[in-house]
Amino acid sequence: MKKMQKWIALLLAVLMLSAIFAGCAKPTTTPEQGDTQQTETDTQGTETANQPAPQPQEGSDAAWDTSKNDEIIVTVINGYYTAGEKKLAEEYTKLHPETKVTVDVASDNDAYMAKMQSLFSGDMTGTSDIVHANFLTNALGGNEVCFQKNYLRELSDVLDMQHPYQDGLVRDMYNDTILTEAWNAFGGLGIGALPFDKTGISFYYNKTAFEALGLEAPQTWEELLETCQTLRDNGYENPITVGQEASWILASLADAGFRYEESEFLVQPGDAIYDAETMSANDGFVFDDNNLSCDAFTVTSTERMLAARKNDIIHSNISRTSWIEFAKLAAYFPANWIGGGADNITEFETQVSPILLNGAWNVGLILDDINNMPESAQFDWATFNIPDFANAPEGFGTKMRGLYVLGNVMGIVPKNDADHDARVLDFYLYWYSQAGAQMCYEETLSNGNFVQGPCMINGVVLKDELMEKLTGFVVEGAVKAYSSELCGLYQTQEADRPIHNDLINKLTAGEIDIDTFLDGLATVQGNDTDVKIDAGGYDLDPTTADTAK
Repeated sequence: MKKMQKWIALLLAVLMLSAIFAGCAKPTTTPEQGDTQQTETDTQGTETANQPAPQPQEGSDAAWDTSKNDEIIVTVINGYYTAGEKKLAEEYTKLHPETKVTVDVASDNDAYMAKMQSLFSGDMTGTSDIVHANFLTNALGGNEVCFQKNYLRELSDVLDMQHPYQDGLVRDMYNDTILTEAWNAFGGLGIGALPFDKTGISFYYNKTAFEALGLEAPQTWEELLETCQTLRDNGYENPITVGQEASWILASLADAGFRYEESEFLVQPGDAIYDAETMSANDGFVFDDNNLSCDAFTVTSTERMLAARKNDIIHSNISRTSWIEFAKLAAYFPANWIGGGADNITEFETQVSPILLNGAWNVGLILDDINNMPESAQFDWATFNIPDFANAPEGFGTKMRGLYVLGNVMGIVPKNDADHDARVLDFYLYWYSQAGAQMCYEETLSNGNFVQGPCMINGVVLKDELMEKLTGFVVEGAVKAYSSELCGLYQTQEADRPIHNDLINKLTAGEIDIDTFLDGLATVQGNDTDVKIDAGGYDLDPTTADTAK
């Protein structure tokens, strides 16, 4: 950990901007907007056939007993590079026939979370070897809990290893800010997973439909609301089609207020987990409106956020205003959008709704779908980010921050078997190499599947047409994850989910007032807060150490 601490300290001194969610961009994107080095060589596009498999570097002998057979289990979610991951497994086993790599595919996010809860409920002997770290931590109580229980291998020491499948060190695969992001994503405790891609959220819009009505991409929040009303007046019943991605709109709204109180939710000097060498950005932090990425290196305290939730922050002015503004826009969403009833992409592609709020992970899908439509059904489209306020509510900043964060982050589950663990790390780095990542992307695309966003491993390239569409997801600065959490969106236990969704549907339909809504949501969020406090063993005193159950 000390090596990582020293490295981070150097990075903090550089003060480069770091995005928080994922999307990436064309060669014109600056380092301040994220790592786009990998796009600069993509002038001709890429071919999806005959991509060479990674090869071991000279002198990188196997660190395990090759006379013994073993199996590595990689548990993934269907659609998250599944075709590419299976190709990697196949090629790796050709290279190391004594080690079989099995790709175990869960059907969807919910099934994956349930599987993680089941696998990690016992002695861990039957757990997978490589998992989606973000879904694991969400399922099992958070990053700190997973580190405490040794569910994830801490990877900061791996950064200074010679990469077994390409020249240089492992850290050389990444832009420094991307590694800082990975470290901050785990509460400053270490690196629980290395980033594979970034993904972001944006509004897709039908340029053809807009131009027919004399509309342009809205430049302000107020213009966005006016645009939606114009679209409805011209026959579009649901101007915006959206699903649960709407949480990110609320996050941006809440961020415009909570960022001025961010210091209250950061790890502070005197806290049990505070480390002066790696968390110096937290000391005396004050948000700077002239630098929307000024909090790129701050580290949030889970315990302080839970304490704020316990103290009814959901009734605060910031939470109230965020929900009021959110409800204004949600009035243009489909009915029961929060329940996932609509096929949002189809509604956009068939021009039922001229605006779609969605993630970068569907850019490839939508691009391919529309390109393959009959010419008469095709339309021009682009994206725009959440626009700024023309007149911000009291206590809120005018500038709106969006989301641009690490997307597919895979972590290693330690098994305390040196031979087995060495094989797992080797396959992991086979995957996390320029050649391995390129193969994963190209195999995924060639099988009719689609990637989440640009790869964060240097040197991996995508076709120009795809990269052009992805540029719309890059933002200046990124919201901190606590924003929507403090407001109570999706902060609910499964048993309370119907109540939670019903409250939000009634608010956005104008059936209940804001006070009735917040009262109901406070109860739901309170139940979730109590469960998480109990699971993490938090005493809500950040200065004392806690022990997760």
